[in-house]
Amino acid sequence: MGQKPSTDIHSALVMELPSPSPERPGWPWGKVSAPVSARMEDGREWPRITIVTPCFNLGHYLEEAIRSVNLQGYPNLEYIIMDGGSKDSTIEILKRYEPWLSCWVSERDNGQGDAINNGFARATGEIVAWLNADDAYYPNALHEIARVFSVAPPGVSVVYGKTSVYDDQDAPTGEIQGENIPFEKMVVELTHVFPTPSAFLRKAAVDLIGPLRLDLHYTLDWDYWLRLGLAGDFKFVDQVLTKFRLYPQSKTGCGAPEAHEEVIAVNEAFWARKDLPSHLGRRKKLALTNLYLKYARRFWGDAHPARARKCLWKAVINSPASVFDRRWLRVFPRVALGTRGEKCLSLTKGLITGVRLPNDDRYP
Repeated sequence: MGQKPSTDIHSALVMELPSPSPERPGWPWGKVSAPVSARMEDGREWPRITIVTPCFNLGHYLEEAIRSVNLQGYPNLEYIIMDGGSKDSTIEILKRYEPWLSCWVSERDNGQGDAINNGFARATGEIVAWLNADDAYYPNALHEIARVFSVAPPGVSVVYGKTSVYDDQDAPTGEIQGENIPFEKMVVELTHVFPTPSAFLRKAAVDLIGPLRLDLHYTLDWDYWLRLGLAGDFKFVDQVLTKFRLYPQSKTGCGAPEAHEEVIAVNEAFWARKDLPSHLGRRKKLALTNLYLKYARRFWGDAHPARARKCLWKAVINSPASVFDRRWLRVFPRVALGTRGEKCLSLTKGLITGVRLPNDDRYP
């Protein structure tokens, strides 16, 4: 086990940090964020931000994550790294950057959720976030987040922004624009507009809802957003905050059928809650119909017909009239009947124009 006790740190200058190996250009290797004044414009101290990085055998990426935090130039920073007992270069990197880490621990844990929970338990910041070891912040991300939180109503529990997506070879593959949408729309239409690294949380809300669930592998973050959405509001920042790696070996990018099953179970549990606000409770049938139809189509596309049919029949049982909605018309024949459904679809095309369900005016 390796460990560094909690200490205060300061944001680093690029010349203070160890030289990266190998040498690389650009952010966060030879470039820093714009300097941040010691106090906010109104004279208040900047709120403390705690970043927790869970890590396990991701030494290949970890140095970039560390530098992207420390080179923010943010004056009130706490940085905690919780490693699960890595056997690669992780410990060597942690020791090299130890003066710029508030705390690091390397010991066996119960997975990513356990590492994050342990990090949050140590956190003293008013604002907290977890940055995975294979992701990184963009310049001035923390300054912008602190500025938004400082003027946001106390009821705002999450601030999130845009995200750049990269593959495991460090090549850009796209951008997740994000949007300012109500929580109700997010959960009813299954619109997840931000990856985890681009979300920053009010610590008071985190303490209120409790820890991440350790029984979840793929959807511990989605379950957390659902719970946080009941504890407060979400606010969008129109700025790219993070570099998010998406590749086949990552949990988000693997597309495993078990991941889809877990999404379904988490959403079903959310809609089974007895404490949902009445305006959400009225949307339960539509939300579950959207959920089952979305994953019927996804399972079918991923060549899991049995799982697709199971979702299909759940949708029909939940809302029988959904079989006639024109936006989902192409899902049902294919999933229910396979190639025979394709023939049926070609024969009936144009005969069914779509039936709207009462009060159910939105499908993803």
